[in-house]
Amino acid sequence: MLQESTSDRDFTQLKSRNETLIFFRFIAGIILLFTSALFYFVDLGYSSFPIFFVGICVICYNSIFFVLNKNTTNTSRFSQFTFFQVFLDWLSLFFVAMFTGFVSSPSLFLFPLYAGMSGIMLSKKMTFYLTSIAIVLILLLGLLSIRATLPTLKDSVIIIGSSFFYGLVLVCASLLGLWASKELRERLEIAIILKEQFYKENDRLNTIYNVALSVNSQLEVYKVLRHLSDSLASISPVSACVIRLISDDRKTVSVLEASGVSAEYGKSHTVNLADDRIDVECLKAKLPIFVPNVLKDPRFLYKNEAKVEGLISMLAVPIIHLDEVLGVIRCYTKSYYEFTNDDVEFVALIASQAALSIVNAKAYEKVVELDKSRTSFIRVVTHELRAPMAAVQSILQIVLDGYTGEVSEKQRSLFERANDRVTGLLRLVSELLEFEGASAKDRDFEEIDLRKIMTDVVFELAPKADVKHIRIKFIPSGDNLKLIGWKDGIHRVFENFVDNAIKYTKPNGSVSVNMHFENGHVITNIIDNGIGIPKESIPRLFTEFYRAQNAKQEEVQGTGLGLAISKKIISIHNGDISVNSVLGSGTTFTILLPTGTNFF
Repeated sequence: MLQESTSDRDFTQLKSRNETLIFFRFIAGIILLFTSALFYFVDLGYSSFPIFFVGICVICYNSIFFVLNKNTTNTSRFSQFTFFQVFLDWLSLFFVAMFTGFVSSPSLFLFPLYAGMSGIMLSKKMTFYLTSIAIVLILLLGLLSIRATLPTLKDSVIIIGSSFFYGLVLVCASLLGLWASKELRERLEIAIILKEQFYKENDRLNTIYNVALSVNSQLEVYKVLRHLSDSLASISPVSACVIRLISDDRKTVSVLEASGVSAEYGKSHTVNLADDRIDVECLKAKLPIFVPNVLKDPRFLYKNEAKVEGLISMLAVPIIHLDEVLGVIRCYTKSYYEFTNDDVEFVALIASQAALSIVNAKAYEKVVELDKSRTSFIRVVTHELRAPMAAVQSILQIVLDGYTGEVSEKQRSLFERANDRVTGLLRLVSELLEFEGASAKDRDFEEIDLRKIMTDVVFELAPKADVKHIRIKFIPSGDNLKLIGWKDGIHRVFENFVDNAIKYTKPNGSVSVNMHFENGHVITNIIDNGIGIPKESIPRLFTEFYRAQNAKQEEVQGTGLGLAISKKIISIHNGDISVNSVLGSGTTFTILLPTGTNFF
């Protein structure tokens, strides 16, 4: 937030004072008009016309002041403008007093009252001048009173004494107003300073919060550093921010992000660290470096560019993580500014967030590389294993079919067990390949009909259910059962869950599948009355290679990868899956698939 300048504040205060004077002057003019009407209808010994005329004059010149106050923009003219207003007000009070009894006028008390108000609202010099004019006017009222009434010497002395008394009261009222004005101004200045400090600290806290949020939610270092540089460049008095990172070999520094400068200046460039003395000092000492004027400092390399950008002062703060320097944040101002300790601490805090972001990004990159290596290794190994195992299975099948000669019952038993093991290994290899490929996002997405896919799955698995005398039924509801997705993947998911329901349901049991559309999702429930899942196993159910203990006891063959593969496929469709099971009574899997197309 930009701080308001002193001249702007003075102008605003002057304008506000004038508005107050104009407001009260309108009220005074209206009171004078009512007073003249009172004098007209009630004989109080005063003429009504002069008071009416003064009231009209007050309202007229006040209307002019109202227009001028709206259009005047110069502070010095405003001061002259205010002086002229108060001078006319003194004249108006003078004429009101003159037409209502001179120094014995009941309106004379308005002189010290107005003097006190003027002392509060105007400057000391202006108050002095205007008070002097008011004293002269009161003394003139006294002389006019003597001339008009021709009093005795004693009465003349009383009139002159009263004039001097009112003048003294006028001075006291002005001094009291100046004292009150001084107190008010000091308190106002303190309030303004506190307000500016509050806004400044509030902006900084918001920046720190947003930066921390960005660091915790983003793993792309460029986006986080862009947010950091933009945030710093928007905080007064900083006008521009440049983030420079040191290379892994500690020999060069590169501009990674820049805000508040032109694209040409902020364009990424790399320099030898040894050539940049400011960065060398900052990184070596691990302390901030303040440069009062970059255009005159011999250590600064980019004087021409800084001159074009209008940059003057600079603060360089090292980016440090666990005593390791990663780079430098440079904050620039476009006028001379001496950074305070609070400023340095604030930028240092942002630098620590930048360091955390850089470290997180590097760690994430390593994790991604390791994951790619693991995936590549699994694919290579499984591909290498598949061919020899398939060859072994073929040979075993040839032996079992009797092509190599007669096989005894004992030999057949051994060969069949070996064949089953090889078949299980081949299934494991295939599912490992499928598991690694299930998270790939280069699939062909198309409009698919979930009703048709599930119908095909139930038809394909019906013979397997018939062998165990299991009743299987599919109950779709509604027509909006389509979405944009990976057809083969969804087929694999439905097949896996329905197949498992048949596997783990006792003979003469039942499996039912319900499908309907609700709130932008196609919801599919696969329900069986099989062996159920232990409560402690549910949290680990979708973990690779995990199988519940009661599933193992059923001696049903499985790799423990089917549910993990299904979970991955559902995830790339932005879907969700949940399970509800009672041990010994059955299980319900619920699959939610959004019908939208924005999957990535």
